Amino acid sequence: MFQRGAGAAVIEGCDPSLEFQDDVQDLFAENAISGARAGILLGKAKKAGVNVLGRGVQTKFGKNAARDMRKRMRRGDHWPDPYWLTARVWDRKRDKEG
Repeated sequence: MFQRGAGAAVIEGCDPSLEFQDDVQDLFAENAISGARAGILLGKAKKAGVNVLGRGVQTKFGKNAARDMRKRMRRGDHWPDPYWLTARVWDRKRDKEG
């Protein structure tokens, strides 16, 4: 999941509703669809009776739908938060630290 070129994950015995949700989230993560569109698809699936989990499903779509979708997708994962690093570098053209 969330890997370029990995294709759809097919696991035997996995819940089809979870597979659908993962596929929609993969499309969003690959920038194939927008955050609002991914939320709409998951919301429609939930209304159609597909047992979609609560994470990643939203009912209101504002101007920050993509941010909200990313936040919901990362909720409960065990990856560390992104961080910024300030590193010193040497500029060879000016022959000083830049």
